[in-house]
Amino acid sequence: MNNYSDFVYLAVKRYMRNTGVSSVYLAKRLHMERGTFYARMGGRRKWTIEDLHRLAALGVDIPLPRVKQVSHV
Repeated sequence: MNNYSDFVYLAVKRYMRNTGVSSVYLAKRLHMERGTFYARMGGRRKWTIEDLHRLAALGVDIPLPRVKQVSHV
């Protein structure tokens, strides 16, 4: 796992496996072209905040990004 998109990819794959929905169905529900969906899943395009909100609204368990803790001086 190198970046946040990898975690989103795994969450979406898990959702698809658990619910039995296809990538075509999910792309339609996300209001995006199949090619765009595949590019996001393949890491060639980044997920947008709107995408993440739509995924969460569908029931995909979106992981929270890791944030570096900053020490206060």
